Amino acid sequence: RVKGKLSLLFPSGSDGSINTTHKSVVDYLVGDDETMRKKVVEGCAESDEPSVDERVCLLSPEMIQAAHVQLCQYCLEVVGLVESEGVFSANTEDRKRLNTYAWKHLVIHACKGGDANQMEIVRTRCLLNFKWQFEKLQRFGFMAIDNDFEEYKKLRPSDRALTLIMHAFR
Repeated sequence: RVKGKLSLLFPSGSDGSINTTHKSVVDYLVGDDETMRKKVVEGCAESDEPSVDERVCLLSPEMIQAAHVQLCQYCLEVVGLVESEGVFSANTEDRKRLNTYAWKHLVIHACKGGDANQMEIVRTRCLLNFKWQFEKLQRFGFMAIDNDFEEYKKLRPSDRALTLIMHAFR
């Protein structure tokens, strides 16, 4: 049953086992044809691995970036940092899961999306906001905040205010 659900993501071997021949699903989806051809030939027997032409889809880096921008926008709305466009009319249980996801992944989506407006909102209303920091710390612990700071610093290493707060946390 599991193999049937995952068969599009992970190929199965001749013995019925699930093979994880790709280091990640994202690499599999965004890999260029030459990279995928090497993985198919070198990774396992050709009969066990779908060929490049058999892949379900290939996502460009631009498509992945656009998805992060949209996910960040949803997260900003769910957390209440921007006005909601009324997209979320989920029941209480789904709303709780959306809220947890949004709090956990907001900064990473902003950073991976690279939208300047979203990055500024995340900087001022999250990373430099003590109330947000405290809430995130209570929900997910120190490493979650530290990971957010690190991800943001990769894109804006000269942000002095962020560096000072990051060092204060440590």
